[in-house]
Amino acid sequence: NYRSTPQILNAAHRVVKNNKKRKSKKLWTETKDGSKVTLIKSTDDRGEADNILSFMQKEIFEEKRAFKDFAILYRTNAQSRIIEDSLRREGIAYVIIGGVKFYDRKEVKDFLSYLRLILNQNDSISLKRIINYPPRGIGNVTISKIKDFALEKRLLFWEALDITEEIDIGAKQKKVLTGFKKLMNKYIELQKELSLEELIRVLDDELGFRKLMKEEGTEESLQRKKNIEELFNSVSEYCEANPGAGLEEFMENVSLVSDIDNWDNKANAVTLMTLHSAKGLEFPVVFISGCEDGLLPLRRDDEDDEDSNRSEEERRLFYVGMTRAEQKLYLLAASTRRKYGDFIICKESPFLSEIGEEILDVIEPSYSTSAVRRLPALGRAKRKKSGKKNSESPYLEGSFVSHRLFGKGRVLEVSPDHGDFKIVVDFGDKGVKKLLAGYANLEILS
Repeated sequence: NYRSTPQILNAAHRVVKNNKKRKSKKLWTETKDGSKVTLIKSTDDRGEADNILSFMQKEIFEEKRAFKDFAILYRTNAQSRIIEDSLRREGIAYVIIGGVKFYDRKEVKDFLSYLRLILNQNDSISLKRIINYPPRGIGNVTISKIKDFALEKRLLFWEALDITEEIDIGAKQKKVLTGFKKLMNKYIELQKELSLEELIRVLDDELGFRKLMKEEGTEESLQRKKNIEELFNSVSEYCEANPGAGLEEFMENVSLVSDIDNWDNKANAVTLMTLHSAKGLEFPVVFISGCEDGLLPLRRDDEDDEDSNRSEEERRLFYVGMTRAEQKLYLLAASTRRKYGDFIICKESPFLSEIGEEILDVIEPSYSTSAVRRLPALGRAKRKKSGKKNSESPYLEGSFVSHRLFGKGRVLEVSPDHGDFKIVVDFGDKGVKKLLAGYANLEILS
């Protein structure tokens, strides 16, 4: 007996019955009502993320749901990045079960620390984080001696690296630190000459982040490699949306509206997690993203497509994800997806054909892709290009606005923010939110 609707259980059974090593059984439910499982097709992964928000909006308005009623599931941790970015832009609280948020993952923070140091050599936190990553033989004792020397000479940590011959450390460490300083100085200059995408790729080639993770060869290291590649995807997306933008603008964008991470009402937040983490949990509404061959079922480049054991495990995972939905299940598939900044063509998951489109409510790409961006009634303000100053905000303190998820609110504060405006709005029982005008979808009421 499951809490899921008959439509959800029927679709899930059509998939899992193809596992030959599974005992034959069919789940049943006392629940009588329910709608069809919905398959949403998108032209790309950005459209997929936007569709999740669009149909979440629909559920909130039509079924009076709260954020805590939604779960978004995916096969790999790297898939969460584009979804997280969309949620951040809309000011929607979310939590990740069994993992950490994309920009808080160690390998992502490590790479971003290189970018921060290129921009600001006074950032000693970033410097200490990366001085021995990838490993260079610079241990905590050496770092401590540099720190003490810098304090004694009243120098910045970065400046102390110019006179390592005066520091009481080994000859090997001195040579390595001199090489590190030379490396960073090179990229401090290169950022003035290369485009943002070129800078990121050249830096990765020299540091060898992805090569190191690939050579390690574990499941965990390959997930870390995918997270780095997803970071590069975010750079490509940002450059497309902001032609001519540089490293500084991108790093500002990464930090935008980070207040959502500190929201104290975590109980009312959208849940994100991998299919592996979902077992035993149930939600009124579930979205499963990335229903494409290669992602679900997941396959490595060197794996045999005919590995029956692997296929059965992947099918079981999909079945687990489907049966996490109590009332409504959305499956999402994109026809293209970014990989290391470039688009690759995707085929739909073979599991979808096992369900059969005749029992699905199918939303085609021509109606679904980028739905959030195209809905005129949402009153989305156009985002100003970074670097250009706005002379006047259309939002006035004390005026009333409407947000598609938070409802009606009163503007408490408006302040310039890198060519846009940061707006503080009191949405009553939904709380006070800090939003960016360019991404907030605010409709001016008065």
